[in-house]
Amino acid sequence: SDIGDKVTPDALSQSSSNISNFSLYPNESYGLLNSSEVEYDPRYADHLYLGNEHIFYKSEDGGASFEVKFEFPEFSRILEFEISRENPDVMYVLIRNGFNCEIHKSTDGGSTFEPTADLPIGALTRLDLTLNPSDQNELWVASHYGADGEKVTATYDGGETWVNKTTGVLDGHYIRDIVFQAGSNHVVYVVSNYNLFYWNEPTSEWLSYSEDLPFVTRALYFRPFYRDHKLRLSGGRGIWEVSLAEPSMPIAQPMTESETVYCSRDTVQFECYSVL
Repeated sequence: SDIGDKVTPDALSQSSSNISNFSLYPNESYGLLNSSEVEYDPRYADHLYLGNEHIFYKSEDGGASFEVKFEFPEFSRILEFEISRENPDVMYVLIRNGFNCEIHKSTDGGSTFEPTADLPIGALTRLDLTLNPSDQNELWVASHYGADGEKVTATYDGGETWVNKTTGVLDGHYIRDIVFQAGSNHVVYVVSNYNLFYWNEPTSEWLSYSEDLPFVTRALYFRPFYRDHKLRLSGGRGIWEVSLAEPSMPIAQPMTESETVYCSRDTVQFECYSVL
C-alpha cells in the first residue's frame, strides 16, 4: 500500500508528521475512479467508515480497530460513498459488481443496503457521486465514459427516480470529479481534462468556470474550502483555487469525539464542523 498516516503541515515548506496508523485501509488503485475512501460521521470525530474489498467497515476509535457493517457480493469492490449530514443514517455506496457500477442506499447507518433504481446511463464502468449536505435525497452522479447526453444524472427522491442533468455544454468531456457546494442553490461542479463547469439552477445549464486554469488540467480531486469561500483543485498541473461560483448559506454542525459519555463529571469538547 502507498497509504500512510500523516498530519498535513500548515505550509508547503513544512514537513508532515506521523500519527498512529489505521488498522485497515480503503481500496486503492492507480486507475481513475477505482478507489474507496475514508469518510467520517459528521457528528463524531472518532467514528469513520471505509470500503475494503467488498466489505463496508466502521471504526468507533479513530481507526485503531474496525467492525464489519455490511458485506456486498463477494467479488464486488466498494468505491466512493456518501454519508448525509442531514441524516447520517442515510448512506449511498458505489460498488463495482462485475464490469459495471451500482449505487446502494442505507437508511440505518450502514447495517443494511438496497440498490437504487437503475441509472439512465449506458456507460457505468467509471462513476462518481456527490450528495447535497442539506438534503439526504438529492444525489448527483457523473459518468466518466458517458456518451454525449448521458454524462450527469441526479435523484431528488433518494434513488427512486433519476433526472438527466446533461446538456450539450458537456459534449466531448470526460468527467473526472463532481462535487456539490453545501448551502448553495444546487450548485454542482464537474471537472474534465480540459474544463471546469458548474450547474446554474436558474438557467438549468452548465457554465464554464475555467478562466486562468491550464488548458489541460488533468484534475485529480477538488473540494470547496468554505471558510475562505474557495474551490480548490489538485491535478497534474499543480494546485489551483478560485472563489466559489455562488455564496453558501451557513450550515451549523457541531462535532464531538463520540456519542457516549461514561461519567457525569466528564467534559464534552465540541469542534465546529459547520459550513460557514
